[in-house]
Amino acid sequence: MGTTYNNLGNLYSELDQYDLAMEYHNRSLNIRQKSLPAQYSDFAITYANIGLVYEKKGELKEALVNLQKAATIGCCSLSPKHSKMIEIEKSIQRISSKLNYSIIGFIYNDET
Repeated sequence: MGTTYNNLGNLYSELDQYDLAMEYHNRSLNIRQKSLPAQYSDFAITYANIGLVYEKKGELKEALVNLQKAATIGCCSLSPKHSKMIEIEKSIQRISSKLNYSIIGFIYNDET
């Protein structure tokens, strides 16, 4: 059932219905927390998906927090060469870059 909710979250994310996407990803997370060990790879996937929804919503700090959770869990349960781990690392780099750009832009605009 956790996988089904996760997939529904992905569907709603693709439809730009971010609140519904978050609802289903959180349902998935709750089910998995009740039935799986804490370091299970499905947690990494769900946290990554939550992070990507936050990114789409423009909430970059929350996106990064969730992607870092995904990376922490994934490094214990997936190979570093696993496609999901590569995707998570690329997402972390992309969002970190956006955050750094935002900070630089804020500083620049504040000085002018």
